[in-house]
Amino acid sequence: MPQEETPTDCDDALPPPNNADTQEEQLAALTEPDFDHHSRYGDAAITYWAWHSGNQGTVTFGGDYALTTAHAAKFREQGRWHFDIAGIQRGDIVFFDWGGSDVKRNIDHVGIVTGAGPAGVLTIDGNYDDVCARHVRRSNSITGYGRPAYVGSTGTRGG
Repeated sequence: MPQEETPTDCDDALPPPNNADTQEEQLAALTEPDFDHHSRYGDAAITYWAWHSGNQGTVTFGGDYALTTAHAAKFREQGRWHFDIAGIQRGDIVFFDWGGSDVKRNIDHVGIVTGAGPAGVLTIDGNYDDVCARHVRRSNSITGYGRPAYVGSTGTRGG
């Protein structure tokens, strides 16, 4: 795993625990009525946030994702995939390969971009070391990103 993360608490990204021991159990309990599987993967957080914010059509294309490689492939299929970090912005769904390749089949993790700057790309990730946290990521761990076509978007969102 990369060493450049600077985690900070983001407990407000998920509702309070409902007797779940871990975030993955909490996500499974919260998504049970809406999804076909109980996922322990980080993309379950992206799916949860998309469905519960009304953005499921543009972020998950109406599906539910646990497998990050499948989610990245769907962005590519929809013409919404971008390599590296050129043009990355708030709201993009960013995919990571801890080995540093640009190969989608090697994707290990996913997060949502909250901003970008000289220090790196700012993200919120679910289920990274069993917590939801904010991170600063450098380009050497980013495979690429998907750009959702958010409804009502008027162009570039600032960080």
